Amino acid sequence: MDVSGGSGPREENEVILATLAKAVDALHGAVPAGVEVVLHDIGALPESIVALAGHVTGRVVGDPATDLLLEMAVRGRYETVTDYVAQHPTAGTLRCTTTVIRNSADEPVAVLCVNRAVAFWQALADAAASMLEPGAPTPTEPLGVALPPRPAATEAAPSNERFARSVSELADHVLEAAILRTGKRVSHMRKADKVDVVRELQARGFFLLRDSVETAAQALGVSRFTVYNYLNEIEEADGPAVQP
Repeated sequence: MDVSGGSGPREENEVILATLAKAVDALHGAVPAGVEVVLHDIGALPESIVALAGHVTGRVVGDPATDLLLEMAVRGRYETVTDYVAQHPTAGTLRCTTTVIRNSADEPVAVLCVNRAVAFWQALADAAASMLEPGAPTPTEPLGVALPPRPAATEAAPSNERFARSVSELADHVLEAAILRTGKRVSHMRKADKVDVVRELQARGFFLLRDSVETAAQALGVSRFTVYNYLNEIEEADGPAVQP
């Protein structure tokens, strides 16, 4: 399955990526703490992080794409998404923007992501309010400690985006979510339920990951050949996963 970035001149794509990689540090240096800037090379999916500045999600260069980007890849449609809310197990609530960068042929080459830790900014806002607003309560917790967010005038759209540190972690997350969606234990599933799980996995880009068929087969208690049969059935019923 071809999910690579733009197929235009390789030199142009390489220049775009090299320029953006340099811009990552510059962009991060222009904003205060609590912000992370990440560059993904679409042609390197799934382990697509090629530049990163900031430590909001704890990821490093060489770590995989999020499930949001993986789903874009399998659909073959890369879209810029601005100011959405995601959750991280240690950083808490994040406000994120994902920007698709295209070449002169309008083909997607890279994705530039900016992730802001809400807790840091909420604590800073509370500290400022206690100094500027008469009668405002004094914050009882230091900066950097997660505080309940204030209601915003315009709430950003929520997202279940996963910031995985490895391909196996990303695979486990997508697989667990697909199984939970059925509302059944694997031991109680019929064939139709397992086909639905495989359909969900395919739609979310799971089968772009390394050893994904074997992982799905083990989780569903079937052989890898059975998973391939399910995929063939799904393609016959729904058509190819990636539209040209």
